[in-house]
Amino acid sequence: MTFNVTVLPSGVTFEVDRDEPVLAAAIEQGIGLPYGCKDGACGSCKCRLVEGRVIHGAHQAKALSAEEEAAGMVLTCVAAPQTALVLDNLKAVLASNGMTMDNIVSTSVFLKDLNDFAKMNTVYATYFKVAPPARATVEVARLPRDVKVEISAIAVR
Repeated sequence: MTFNVTVLPSGVTFEVDRDEPVLAAAIEQGIGLPYGCKDGACGSCKCRLVEGRVIHGAHQAKALSAEEEAAGMVLTCVAAPQTALVLDNLKAVLASNGMTMDNIVSTSVFLKDLNDFAKMNTVYATYFKVAPPARATVEVARLPRDVKVEISAIAVR
């Protein structure tokens, strides 16, 4: 059985087999997610689970505490989907630094195909409803790991 995983704010979707780590499936399919150790020790792949359910494999508490897990954080390197998932990586990175989406002052969106702009913009708009930050969007020939969308953000306190 496979489940769809959607990564926000890019809207990129990929399939993951039940009991397969989300990160392993993403790497196999050329989807760029952050990671370091790939075995639940460092926490570099930590993100917020917006929707769905996972089962975590073995991991260190310093990478994901019980409190963080209860608050909806997941380690994609050891998290296996049990339902369709929506993951929010950008909010998790900001939160780990004591910030929110409101701290973002500028974004750069890199699209492999500019024809995907409308789809990306629909998802992007859900993150910045009141005062969207300055944004530049460009089409590029290739992105790391051959992903379709990469978003860089600058946030200030």
